Amino acid sequence: MSNLGMHTLYFLLNRSDKIVAERFFVPKGELLSSHLRSLESNRPAQDFDLLLFTISFETDYLNCVRFLKLAGFPPYSKDRGNDLPLVLAGGVATFINPEPLAPFMDAFLLGEFEGLVEPFSEHLPELLDFSVDKGERLKGLALNVPGTYVPQGYRVIYDDSRSYKGHLPEEKNLPSKIRPAKLTDPPETVPHTVVVTPETVFPETFLIELTRGCGMGCRFCAAGYVYRPPRAWPMSAVQNAIRKAEQVAKIGLIGLEYTSRPDIENLATLLMKEGKKIGFSSLRADLITPSFARLLKESGTKMATIAPEAGSQRMRDIINKNLSEDEILESIRRLSSEGTRNFKLYFMIGLPLETDDDVVMIAALTEKIHKVMLSHARKRGRIGTISVSVNQFVPKPWTPFQWSDFCSEKEIKRRIKLLKSSLRSIPNLKVSLPSYRHSMLQAILSRGDRRVSKLIELMALKGSSLKQSLKETGLSAEQYLKGRQLDAPLPWEIIDHPVRREFLLHEWRKAARQHLSRPCNILKCRRCDACSILVTN
Repeated sequence: MSNLGMHTLYFLLNRSDKIVAERFFVPKGELLSSHLRSLESNRPAQDFDLLLFTISFETDYLNCVRFLKLAGFPPYSKDRGNDLPLVLAGGVATFINPEPLAPFMDAFLLGEFEGLVEPFSEHLPELLDFSVDKGERLKGLALNVPGTYVPQGYRVIYDDSRSYKGHLPEEKNLPSKIRPAKLTDPPETVPHTVVVTPETVFPETFLIELTRGCGMGCRFCAAGYVYRPPRAWPMSAVQNAIRKAEQVAKIGLIGLEYTSRPDIENLATLLMKEGKKIGFSSLRADLITPSFARLLKESGTKMATIAPEAGSQRMRDIINKNLSEDEILESIRRLSSEGTRNFKLYFMIGLPLETDDDVVMIAALTEKIHKVMLSHARKRGRIGTISVSVNQFVPKPWTPFQWSDFCSEKEIKRRIKLLKSSLRSIPNLKVSLPSYRHSMLQAILSRGDRRVSKLIELMALKGSSLKQSLKETGLSAEQYLKGRQLDAPLPWEIIDHPVRREFLLHEWRKAARQHLSRPCNILKCRRCDACSILVTN
C-alpha cells in the first residue's frame, strides 16, 4: 500500500462501472488459506474472474507463488485449466525481467498501466469468456493489448551447453519482442494515494508523484532506464491531486530527483500555507538551496535522507552519480544550519571496479558529514544521529551494469569487515549492513531465466533455503552471479525497451574509464533512443 502503482491500478480499474477490483495481501507470519480474503468484501480468491499481481521487487516473486498455492490454485500456468481465473502480473519488477516468474503466469501486462488500461478494459469481455479455450483468450489479449507478454507463446532456446540463446514466437502473428506500454501524454491528475490507511510504511499520508522516471543516469539504477524518457508532470496536474487530499494532514512528495528547485519550493510553500505537513523522498544534495533547507525545517521534517551511494569521487564517477563531495557537504551544512539534526545516508558496497580505498572512503565521507553536523550542534547544545544504510550492489537488467559480476560472499564479507572497522570511531552513528543471502537471492532473480522458477517453487512452497533449493534443482548460482559476455543474448531481452543495448554498452565502457555522462535533456538529446517515442507518438 506504499506503492503508487498499486493505487493507480486500483483507481483506474474501479472507475469503470463494469469492473470491481478488490485487494488481497499475503498475510504476515504463518500463511493460512483462511486469511486469503479480499479486504473490500471478504471474499476468497476463487470468487473472482481474474487475478492481477503488481510486483515491485523480485523477491516478491516468491509471495506470488505462495498466494496461488494458498488460494487453492495450481502454481504453474500449464496446470490451471479453462475453468480457473486467469493469472496476470505487472509492476516494475516484471518489466525489468519477467522470466523467473514466467512459468507461473498466464500473461504479463508490461509497462505503465495508464498506457494500456483502456484497451485492456475494452478487451475484458473476450478475455473472461470461459467458453473459449484459455490459449485462444490469451492470444487475443496479446494481439489487442499493448505490452502483453504471454510466456506460453514463446519457446526458449538453449545451446548444447545450456546457455540461453533466445526466444522464438510459437506463432507468426506474435511479436518477436514485447514493447512495454508507456504513458506518453501528461495526466490531468498525477498518480496519488487512493486509499489512505494507517497500515503502510507511510501511515495516514497522501502520496503524490511529481515525476515519472529519472534522467540523472546512475548506471546501477534499473528504474532510471526502464522508465525513460523521464517526465516531470505539470504543476496543474499536481495541484489537481492535492485537491483530493483535503481531509489528510500529511502530504508525501515522490520523485524529487528529477524535479526542478523552484517547483519543489513553490509546491512546498503552497502546501504549508494550507496547513499540511510534508514528507520528502530521498533528496538530491545539489537541489538543497538555503531556502529549501528552511522549508524542510518549517515542514517539521526530522530526518533528511541523502544518497551519496559511494564514498569516493572516483566511485561516484564510475556509477555516474553526478554529485561531488563539496555538494554533499554543503547540503549537510545548509540543512544543519536550519535545524535539521538527523540524517540518513544510503551507500552501496560491492560495486564494479570498487577497491578497498573506495570502501574506506564511505567512512571518511560519513566522518566529514559528522563534523559538519557537530559544528552546528555546538551552537544548539545537542547533536542528532547519522543512520548509514549500506546495501550490496546487485547488477540489474537494463542498466549499464547488467554485464557486471555480483561480488562473492568471501569478498563482500571482507569489505564489510573493513567498513565496520572504519566506521567504529564515529559517534552518534547507526549502521545497517546487507545480508549476503538476501542480496544473492535478489541477484539470481534479477538476472534469472525460466529455469529459476524451480528455485522459486522450492523456496516458496517448501520453505527450503536458497542453498538447499540450488542443490535440489541442480542450478548453479554462479551462472547467474558471474559477469555476462558483452555479445551474449540476455533472457530479459524478450522485452523491447526503447533504451538501446548499444547505449548501455557505451555507458558500461565509460564507467570503466571513470567518465561521467550528462543527465537527460529530452528536448535535445537522442543518445539512448528512449525519447524517440515522444517524436513517433
